[in-house]
Amino acid sequence: MYAMIKSMKQPEFIIGIDEVGRGPLAGPVYVGLVLAPQDFDFGIFSNLNDSKKMTMKQRLEIFE
Repeated sequence: MYAMIKSMKQPEFIIGIDEVGRGPLAGPVYVGLVLAPQDFDFGIFSNLNDSKKMTMKQRLEIFE
């Protein structure tokens, strides 16, 4: 088992998926997906906890 795990390749990409909506019984549901290279610096999101609580200025800074 160890040899099998040791021989596995490191992933080239990381995929993040999220959904938003009221649910299929109450309304539409939307899904978003992000594909990032494995070496992407996710540190730029370190202060991001809840995007709904962000100000427009904070959203624009992260967008840049």
